[in-house]
Amino acid sequence: RLVSRLEEAPEIKSVAYGRGPMMGTWTSPMTVKKAGAVEGVARGRALASYASRDYLNTLGIPLLRGRDFTRQESAAGAPVAIISEAAARQFWPGEDPIGRHFQLDLRFTGKLTDFEVIGVAKDVRFTNLTRIDPAHVYLAPDPAITYPVFLNVGLNQAAAIAAVWKA
Repeated sequence: RLVSRLEEAPEIKSVAYGRGPMMGTWTSPMTVKKAGAVEGVARGRALASYASRDYLNTLGIPLLRGRDFTRQESAAGAPVAIISEAAARQFWPGEDPIGRHFQLDLRFTGKLTDFEVIGVAKDVRFTNLTRIDPAHVYLAPDPAITYPVFLNVGLNQAAAIAAVWKA
């Protein structure tokens, strides 16, 4: 409800929630199904974090291909993901990853969850200022977790702060 109220404020350009840069990720085991005459898999690890609809835009991370999460996907924790350029190069070299599937062991229990790639984002320094992140996946938020909220505000910051207090 807070995000919806903040989105209505004209002083606020965009609102998102999720794990923020330098706030931590986890490095989940990742399995990628490879297409071809003989079905194969690629295994590796990827940094993972949660990100709502408009997260990339709010934090200034360019979405290079595909699409953003929808409001419904963000609210439900849908099994879709936006991956970094590095993840696309590592797991689908020379291929378009949009529509492809991968699996993550989210809880490190051996139980794999299937995700569909819906977008590719620019590589960033999300976990370490000294280097571009290796493979990174942004997942639709888990509805059972409370996240920090991020705002992109206009030039009138005082009005944006007042809008936040009013929300």
